[in-house]
Amino acid sequence: MIDRPLRLLVLPSLLVAAGLIGWSTTATAQDVGGFDAASSGDRTFVGITRPSKSFELAFSNVGKVAEVAVRPGDRVEEDQLLMRQDDRLERARLVELRAEADVAGRIATARQRADLAAVQEKRTELARDQGFGNQLELEEARINRVIAELQTDEEIRQGTAADARVDQLEIQIAQKAVNAPSAGIVRTIEAQVGEMHGPQNPTIELVVLDPLKVEILNLPPDRVASLAKGDEVMVRYGRDGSWQRATISFIDPIASAETNEQKVELELPNPELRAAGREVQVKLADE
Repeated sequence: MIDRPLRLLVLPSLLVAAGLIGWSTTATAQDVGGFDAASSGDRTFVGITRPSKSFELAFSNVGKVAEVAVRPGDRVEEDQLLMRQDDRLERARLVELRAEADVAGRIATARQRADLAAVQEKRTELARDQGFGNQLELEEARINRVIAELQTDEEIRQGTAADARVDQLEIQIAQKAVNAPSAGIVRTIEAQVGEMHGPQNPTIELVVLDPLKVEILNLPPDRVASLAKGDEVMVRYGRDGSWQRATISFIDPIASAETNEQKVELELPNPELRAAGREVQVKLADE
């Protein structure tokens, strides 16, 4: 049996040991992914940031790369030129086609000839009525008028066809270039000047970081049931970061029975262009 002085020494030691064990257990339970785990009353989960859009861009047709206008890491604006194939032959042909399509002068001349033929026909008809001409002369004048009108129509048709060829070649020249479909950041470039590239060889990867997409992890379907697209939630980087507003942009209509999780995505404004792929803390509103 332990005498009283010994009990007084043992009891504090046991209390200290119990306290250390309890502290260690609590710290382990709270340290989740670098964030404080939510208590039973909190609505906090972990999310991962992703680019809101990612493009793998390629040329429409096979051709030789003539210009690479950007470098990895460059910020670009929508429709900015990124890369271009050699288009010298097409541009030379375009000059010729534009000359062929410039038929305004020829059409005006043809219409004047048609008007003159109509006047001559009328004059021949008056001469016949007055006994100074005959029916054959009138028929000849009518045929000349019809021919002049047909020539006018043909000039118009040729001009329309030439315009169509110009438009078609301009499209082909445009397809020689790769332009940015959106403002973003160039992530990778897989082509150099002088190389042959086409539709099967993506040349540039472009990512959009403003806004970011946030994928919420480990969200149970029962909790998702109280959420709706357009709801606002709070997001922060790290343990001590400031909270920012984000909006629910997508709720997967199918939950996973195996993991008891349902995918939810957020749209997070990112004017600072912070890198994607970072872990964030997401606080949902109370039900």
